Amino acid sequence: MAPCSKHHAWFRRCGGMFIALLCLAGLLLWAPASYANSSEEPLNQIESIAIDSKTGDITLTTSHPLDGYEPFASLKLMNPHRLVVDLPNSQLTGQAKTVLKGQPAATVPINAPHIPEMQVQETSGMFYQSVRFVILTDNHNTLNRLQLAIDGTTIRIHQGAPAAGTTTQPNTPVASVPAQSAMPLGQPSAPPVSASNLSIVTQAHYANGQLLLTTDPQHRPIQLRNQFTLTSPNRLVLDFHPAKLAQKTLAGAISVGNNSHTRAIRIGQFDDDTVRVVIETNTPNRWATYFSRPPFERHNPSHVIISAESGINATQLPAQTALTTLEKIGLDESQSKGALIRLKTKAPLVHRWYQNDNQLIVQMLNVAAEPGNVGFDAEKYPMIKSMTVEKLSPNQPNSQFVITLAEPHLSVQAAMEKDDHILALHIQPKQPLAAVGKLPFKATVVVDAGHGGKDRGTSRAGVYEKDLNLSVAMKLKAALEARGVRVYTTRNTDRYLTLKQITDISNGHRPDAFVSIHHNASTNPAIHGIETYYYHGRSIPLAKTIHARMVATQRRPNRNVRRARFYVINHTNVPAVLCEIGYVSNTAERGMLVRQDTQTSAANAIADGVVEFLLRHKR
Repeated sequence: MAPCSKHHAWFRRCGGMFIALLCLAGLLLWAPASYANSSEEPLNQIESIAIDSKTGDITLTTSHPLDGYEPFASLKLMNPHRLVVDLPNSQLTGQAKTVLKGQPAATVPINAPHIPEMQVQETSGMFYQSVRFVILTDNHNTLNRLQLAIDGTTIRIHQGAPAAGTTTQPNTPVASVPAQSAMPLGQPSAPPVSASNLSIVTQAHYANGQLLLTTDPQHRPIQLRNQFTLTSPNRLVLDFHPAKLAQKTLAGAISVGNNSHTRAIRIGQFDDDTVRVVIETNTPNRWATYFSRPPFERHNPSHVIISAESGINATQLPAQTALTTLEKIGLDESQSKGALIRLKTKAPLVHRWYQNDNQLIVQMLNVAAEPGNVGFDAEKYPMIKSMTVEKLSPNQPNSQFVITLAEPHLSVQAAMEKDDHILALHIQPKQPLAAVGKLPFKATVVVDAGHGGKDRGTSRAGVYEKDLNLSVAMKLKAALEARGVRVYTTRNTDRYLTLKQITDISNGHRPDAFVSIHHNASTNPAIHGIETYYYHGRSIPLAKTIHARMVATQRRPNRNVRRARFYVINHTNVPAVLCEIGYVSNTAERGMLVRQDTQTSAANAIADGVVEFLLRHKR
């Protein structure tokens, strides 16, 4: 995994002089951070390439034994379907070199069934040297079957048996598919529609952290109607409606292999016109859903990509994924007293990024880079603890740039510059929320204290949810009234109300908003934090505004805004939210929740959120 040692030695000896000269010439885009080399190894020589045009098998021979060869990555990508194999710290020699015909890249015909060609590219830069092989396939099933086998100095790329869960092109969609017992129970969100108006899911496949659903482009474009998370175990639920599985065999579990974050994926026919996907994962909030269509396809979007990696729309991956090198890492002060990090590559960068607690992780899918620490002025940039470039590992993107932040609540924005050759990362403290004064017009809010009377709600160690809910609700009533809001409560004593009685009270007052106060619990005592729920789309702005205020002031984990069909927020006629203020099942958080100052702070945060919502949406 090492670049040419001459380049590194020269760079270390002359880096300061070189930068100074560039600054004098006015050519330096930014001040680069120092980049520490971590290893020096001889280049691996790829000596020959053999292709079997009958089977599509590809055999590579190398100068060094590859058993246990860690720095090697393979990645399966779509649009078009292709297997990308990268051999870092490598170069082509002998017969293998002749395929390039003096150029840095070449296309080699294979002409095997479903495998038309292979692209070969040799890349070298200041920090790195690598060889990339891209094997194109004409369908997803062939791509899924492609496997790599390493034996000594030989790499073999061949088609294995069809993987579990894959299907061939389906026949005419079946008329009816029963709901799967493995799916969570529920009611259809809309009446059934005719088959001609359905989206038809024809394939489901999981690879490299992504679930791909393929639909028939001749039918209705597929739509995501509902998305929410559940606990015990943690899972993400996605409802596609109106949609139907093309075959009964598509329903069931999909293999995810040895994945530390994703335990299981299930797909089923939730009702006559809803396809439900359930993903059991430790990180449900990292998953995102994208819609795309194959190149040159004029019909409706026919691919759904459900990915655990945020920060990139997977449909943006280019057809030609050219391997490139990381040329510079720059660090500047941004105008907002934050840090501005720029990653500059020789060719357009294909990437995705996400935040994980106090780490900002940028996965560079087409970048070969030498691993090591990135030096910077720690006193000048106190919000950054460290920056590193990590080496490759099997089935991972080529390179990973990891920034460890001083605290997890910093704001990060990413933007591409210079024709996608530069990724700019803006890191800055989150701006304090504006103060909220007295409401300048009349407005009415209904506050509901969840549970009550014979319904204690959840409880731990003699602490009952119904009591916490009532205490916070009364403080919220006072806080809203102090801000000029007329407030009605569903209960102000320890009494029991049915869910219908609660919504009847609220709808009878014809308020401008409805807020239900609750506290949560889990079988896992480690789980704690703040959640805000909505059901109807009209309630999203209210939920987001209240949740932002809660997260900014309560200093507890952000468990996000979520959608759920709770009765009181489903059957209320106005913007309505259900606030889960904390977990009584977590000992430390329970100790905070029983305190009067914590309850008052939460009530004030919710009141500020309600007033901010009313100022924006009611005039």
